Amino acid sequence: MKKLLTKRERFFVYITASAVIFTISYNTVIEPLVDKDRDLNIEISSKEIKLKKYKELLGQGDQLQKIYKKYLFSEGNPADIQDTFLGALRELEKLAGASGVVILDIRPDQRRKGKGELSESTIELKSEGTLKNYLTFIYKIENTPSLLKINKLQLGSKTNSELLEGRFTIGQILISD
Repeated sequence: MKKLLTKRERFFVYITASAVIFTISYNTVIEPLVDKDRDLNIEISSKEIKLKKYKELLGQGDQLQKIYKKYLFSEGNPADIQDTFLGALRELEKLAGASGVVILDIRPDQRRKGKGELSESTIELKSEGTLKNYLTFIYKIENTPSLLKINKLQLGSKTNSELLEGRFTIGQILISD
């Protein structure tokens, strides 16, 4: 029986088969591991940067609290809850106007929930606007320095109109001395 392949041909077959096996193993095993390692390193470095920023902010905690109290109570006596509450109502009206949301009814509830340093007062708000206006309004409420947060939100459509009717329960966090 004659040999099917010469020595030289067998050499090229082995080299080609080795190259194919190496390419397949590299693409299925090695490259995903390297990509995963790179992604984890990027995530770790971003978390380290965040931790450094948080550590820096924690070091400035007392100073930031003084600045916050100065800003929050700049219009009156800090013991006067009425001024703080009126400031929150003014802030809501300003945010609604800037967002294009029309306030139909606003009802403050001056009873405070909570004891100790932190307490919360609520504001009931009825309004109307478009979805885009509401998104802007919600974003501005959540990012205001007056420590306002949305506790409850209900949006409903008005008949034969693109306007939405919204009902909000907004909480204002108060810090007492």
